[in-house]
Amino acid sequence: MTKFTHDFLAAAVKHGLLSTAYGLRNGVHYGVKIRAPHALVMTLLFKSNQPIRKNFESILKMTFVHARNLGGFVLIYKGLLALGRTAHAISGTPLLTPPGTPAEAWHALLAGWVGGMMIWAKHSSVNEQIVMYLFSRILVGLAKLL
Repeated sequence: MTKFTHDFLAAAVKHGLLSTAYGLRNGVHYGVKIRAPHALVMTLLFKSNQPIRKNFESILKMTFVHARNLGGFVLIYKGLLALGRTAHAISGTPLLTPPGTPAEAWHALLAGWVGGMMIWAKHSSVNEQIVMYLFSRILVGLAKLL
């Protein structure tokens, strides 16, 4: 292996690891940022007759589940994209896409499917809400294609 190839692969692996770590951090941050206010409002509206401690525990649990699931999905998704880019580079095929994006379009589809099956397939009220949101986004995207 030439020095150029070695340096290129090392940079690709480093970028993939950093992208995956940042994605995990951002997924957890966004999960907390979105779910905590939502859970607080919903709890105040619909569970105001329950003890404050129980409401607080419910808010924390829903926030934790949302943050964990978003972070886990991004970790799997970005990790698989980085793996795909590295495998693509090792195979000798030139990378025509910028770093942080899939080497091939089907890499994103496969990474999203694997991440979705591993994270969103588990039954919980939080996951149901996220899956409904994602489904609506897919329908809007399909409608724009037509």
